[in-house]
Amino acid sequence: MHVNLASARSPRLSRAEAKARTRNALMAAGERVFAAHGFHAATIEEIAEVAGFTRGAFYANFRDKADLLLTLMDERSRTNLARLREQLEVDQADYGLSALVAWFERIFTAASPLDVAIAELTPMAARDPSHTARLRQRVLEVRGQVAAIVEVECARAGFELPIPATRFATMLIALVDGLAALHRVDPDIAPVDLLAESARYLGKGLAATASSESADADAD
Repeated sequence: MHVNLASARSPRLSRAEAKARTRNALMAAGERVFAAHGFHAATIEEIAEVAGFTRGAFYANFRDKADLLLTLMDERSRTNLARLREQLEVDQADYGLSALVAWFERIFTAASPLDVAIAELTPMAARDPSHTARLRQRVLEVRGQVAAIVEVECARAGFELPIPATRFATMLIALVDGLAALHRVDPDIAPVDLLAESARYLGKGLAATASSESADADAD
């Protein structure tokens, strides 16, 4: 029986599809190399080799290895935010601070193979305006999502925040980042339940401030 080999071959990829496949392969290879060596010791040559491409292919997709790691961080951030949105859509009853804290706790305890590389990159990225802008944009995206949840929760509770929701969201993110860093050093120093406890105290402090300001306004 004659087989038409041409028809049996995989469909020819378009230029855009081939570029996307190359980029995805480089990202997967970058994640492996960064996980194995951290940021400083990782090399573009090894990333390209693991992906099965040349240095030229790497530079056709990324400016440098910092650009690649920041792209991986962006992807992780988008994935985490998408999971939060899915969770809130599935269970509307949990739309609020409790669901938000639970989401943060999962991120808090989930060690990433990129943690060392990210820790090495961050001080360097602060010296490059383009890298700093990307770090800032990711923080703004997370803060915007957190602030939106806080606003909805407060409105449902009939509670008015004494500060803008974005400021409260910034406090919460800083709290999570700080405790997460301590947790990775020693889980006994910053156990998982400390995050929820700290968030409760932060919320109670804001509630007390709002109550005090309301009482002062009534007295005037």
